[in-house]
Amino acid sequence: MNDIRLSVATLVDISPLEFGENFFRKIIDKDCRFAPKTLSIDPMKYQYDGVKSIEREWLRESEIPDDADPGKTRKIRSSFHWQGNEDPVKFGSVNFPKKNDYGEVGNGLISIRANYAESELWVSLFKKICSLSSPFWGFVHVIADEETYIDTAGSRVDRYCKPVTTKAYRTREFPNLASLNFIRDDMVDPAIWPQIQAAGFPVERFLDGYLLRVSSGFADILDDFPVFSRRRAELKAFFPVDLFRIKEEPPAIRR
Repeated sequence: MNDIRLSVATLVDISPLEFGENFFRKIIDKDCRFAPKTLSIDPMKYQYDGVKSIEREWLRESEIPDDADPGKTRKIRSSFHWQGNEDPVKFGSVNFPKKNDYGEVGNGLISIRANYAESELWVSLFKKICSLSSPFWGFVHVIADEETYIDTAGSRVDRYCKPVTTKAYRTREFPNLASLNFIRDDMVDPAIWPQIQAAGFPVERFLDGYLLRVSSGFADILDDFPVFSRRRAELKAFFPVDLFRIKEEPPAIRR
């Protein structure tokens, strides 16, 4: 079974506990299967027992070296992690926006990885998460076999669908175009949108940006990857060449 990855990047302060509780209420309202099974990535994971049970993990802090004051440490909010039941969610995480010792802003991230089953539920879930978090960039992507490789440990690793980084807003560099993308108005030249629509790509005005698809449905990447890959390359040509870290398409796999 192929995986699907959802990721949104935001500068909004998503650290309050109220945001976390509302986030889980909203995604569970979409489908009860999105409820976590366990919380934390520490050896002592604990069971999810309703939205109120996220408090301990959501508010957890870590100590890190203070680069501005050598020999001392400072506290930062730890990332929030949860594990699902694998029907469909495998795991998810929330990284809170924060500044480093040099005052540089690191954007926040919300990420979910799941087993993929064809469903427009992912579109409505993505829209709901975008509405909650006001992202500047986000995506949902079904990961095709052609976009992965087997490492020396025998694990399947993504090569062409990397997560957005916490430096993305500052560097203006993103991993790749996905099956479904949200791009805020200030991230690209607005003149490209009429051109993209004229080329036949599905575009929808949403919030303060656009939803952009490579093709009409999530299953297209699995049904005919060479066509999806060609269309993605054509679509990326409308964007600045340095906007994406991954510039080449993967080689075809003989099935």
